Amino acid sequence: MLRPLTSALRLLRPWKPLQTRGCASDEAARGREIQVRALEGPDQGITEILMNRPRARNALGNVFVSELLEALAQLREDRQVRVLLFRSAVKGVFCAGADLKEREQMSEAEVEVFVQRLRGMMTEIAAFPAPTIAALDGFALGGGLELALACDLRVAAASTAVMGLIETTRGLLPGAGGTQRLPRCLGVALAKELIFTGRRLSGTQAQVLGLVNHAVAQNEEGNAAYHRARALAQEILPQAPIAVRLSKVAIDRGMEVDIASGMAIEGICYAQKNKFSARREYSGFCQEEQLSYQILEKSAPLKATGSPGLAVRRQVGYDTCCKIADFHFFALEQAADMLHHTLCHQLRGESSDFSHVVLQVRWSREYQGEERRGASGIGSSPSALTRSDTFRTLGPSLLPLYQLTPTIPPLDNEDDQ
Repeated sequence: MLRPLTSALRLLRPWKPLQTRGCASDEAARGREIQVRALEGPDQGITEILMNRPRARNALGNVFVSELLEALAQLREDRQVRVLLFRSAVKGVFCAGADLKEREQMSEAEVEVFVQRLRGMMTEIAAFPAPTIAALDGFALGGGLELALACDLRVAAASTAVMGLIETTRGLLPGAGGTQRLPRCLGVALAKELIFTGRRLSGTQAQVLGLVNHAVAQNEEGNAAYHRARALAQEILPQAPIAVRLSKVAIDRGMEVDIASGMAIEGICYAQKNKFSARREYSGFCQEEQLSYQILEKSAPLKATGSPGLAVRRQVGYDTCCKIADFHFFALEQAADMLHHTLCHQLRGESSDFSHVVLQVRWSREYQGEERRGASGIGSSPSALTRSDTFRTLGPSLLPLYQLTPTIPPLDNEDDQ
């Protein structure tokens, strides 16, 4: 089953900017293995994740994984993040792989849990909505290369970057996505050769094979790859953010399925972008930078605009339609739950001009030519909710399209404007 095209739940949560840390001045941040820095000025929109575990050469341990997962969860909510750049604060090292010394102290059950968390972290990096870039100025071995492979783009120093999935030389095998992402990057035969032999590659060799996008000559400061990665991020910044994100979705999801299903995914993403462009002709739920995957019907009459969870109690119009396109039916249920909770909370008491909320959805399900229709819902005073999903299948691929339709009736003494 395909992973979600986007997380509808995250898009409906009340938005809060991430409180980023300036690692050079914040004492609390200096003690963290993962530090986050949002760039300013002409680089505003670029956010850096600095890996800072010098004594262990940025090895992937429990604290490292926990802090990186925490940072990713917060950054996903921050619509100011246009490009996410991974770099090392330790000279000569990107990431030396899993912390084997720490692993030796774990029980077999603890090792299994840790490896699952490590895979989950790599999946979170790969699924990050904005483009991600890895700057490899030093060693990226084992799990370090797997982290770089989870990023969209990779830049390496030609001479000082050394990378490889070397687990077989230590009686192990790649366990954080390397056996899956490396073949998708280089092809099956070449990936097998590199994994079977545990071969290490320089930045120049990696570029020739297509493992990295760019290989640059190292400078005296030892951060040439970082500067090239930052320049690459600057090239992405002026491009339309919604178009960039939808392009990433189309490519990533299309690589998981056959060509026919991939073309259908591209069509869905293309249609989404066209509808965003048409938004200029009418009002929507959210501000433009927060409207990533939410669409209003062109004919929907609105009194004003707002963002769910921020100003929805006074700004949602009558018979307002909100569509959410997603590949996973569970995303709709999450979105419906969150929207229902938010509306109930915002519309209660003196802060509301409305007596109750109704969130109503029709649904149909088509699978191999058989179509089922119906409606279901939950409700609690003073609001009621029905929800559903609409999806169809193309071969083994699941392509649902969800529609949420909130309707807020006025009080008897309110003018219908």
